[in-house]
Amino acid sequence: MALIGSALLGNVSHVLIDIVTHKHSPLFWPFIMPKDMVSPVVSYLGLQIASILSHAILAVLFLPLLFLNRRNLFERLLVG
Repeated sequence: MALIGSALLGNVSHVLIDIVTHKHSPLFWPFIMPKDMVSPVVSYLGLQIASILSHAILAVLFLPLLFLNRRNLFERLLVG
């Protein structure tokens, strides 16, 4: 229960700090299309290439973590 409370507190505090400090981070960010947000990467590379690049970088970072923590992964994710 403490882990859930800590995660919720961290999430809320992060969003509150982002609202105050980032003019380019809209409040309802997940519900806004990427093409409607101003981003230097999207402006330079274009929407499709920037999207592919960001997904590829995140996949490269995620797959080794998934592989290294594959033993009882779902139990640890769900239980803690």
